[in-house]
Amino acid sequence: MKKILLFAALFMAVYTHAQKAAYTFGSGNTIDVTGHYHDASIVGAVMAAQDRFGNDDCALSFPGTETDYLRVDFHNDFNISTTGQFSVSAWYKGGSPAMGDFESLFEKYDQAAPYGTDYHLALYDINKPLIGGGSEGYAAWSALSPPFTGDIDGWNHVVGVYDNGTFMIYVNGYAANDPQTMSSLGTSVVNTEIRMGYGFEGLLDDVRFYDTAITDFDVMDLYNDNNSCALTLSTIEMETPSFTAYPNPCSDYVTIDCTSLITSSKMTMQIIDVSGRIVFTQRVLPGIVQVNTQALSTGIYTLRVQANNGIITEHLVKN
Repeated sequence: MKKILLFAALFMAVYTHAQKAAYTFGSGNTIDVTGHYHDASIVGAVMAAQDRFGNDDCALSFPGTETDYLRVDFHNDFNISTTGQFSVSAWYKGGSPAMGDFESLFEKYDQAAPYGTDYHLALYDINKPLIGGGSEGYAAWSALSPPFTGDIDGWNHVVGVYDNGTFMIYVNGYAANDPQTMSSLGTSVVNTEIRMGYGFEGLLDDVRFYDTAITDFDVMDLYNDNNSCALTLSTIEMETPSFTAYPNPCSDYVTIDCTSLITSSKMTMQIIDVSGRIVFTQRVLPGIVQVNTQALSTGIYTLRVQANNGIITEHLVKN
């Protein structure tokens, strides 16, 4: 059994203000680590399993039935209006190899809706990710279908985003479809439960729900995050990062001001490219640091600062 870390690195400060529920499944636990108390209960036979980093008991295994899943009681945090926004992120491994099988990773159940949900993030037709709901259950399909080799192998990250009538789906960090417009989100104010892994055969991990439409940058950050399996959030929970980087966009140098970050020890500062590769790392004391960026290729990077009480990130653009 691995140790549970003291902070949840993957639930970073840039997301916490909009994050309404999150499940790391550390030690097989189904609590909501955001502190909103949307804890899940296990229905039937759902078992703890190894996650994508090889950590024991840090993911959950589902047998592919409609009697074995996770259930979250109704709360207004999950009620989304047709003109509203939400995002769902999850890591999964497996899925049914059969055409026509619908497997729900995350759904707001509604028996009265034509497809049985107000909204859902799911797999369909040999593991093709989709997001939809209401009268238009298959609003946004993934153009990228994760490979099925006969062994159902490999973890995949999927994010569904809804924004005032428009759906997007992301697979492994990248948009997998053009924005899809639908006329209805279903009866999204019905007081019904949330279900995870309903009819899904495989492993599920790091499930998160936001009441906002997260950006392409946020999706890439989520895809590149390391999994801590922590059962508490970081003690740094600001709505904006506690450091500044300028100029941004930058050319030859970027100055990083960490004077407002309260910490008594050295911090680790990293610059990470869109593929997740660390292109710069340095241990620094709180203060103002200047970094030479001349060797960086033009593009978008993640600037990550890890202090003794959490991790904060900011996007950095190199011209």
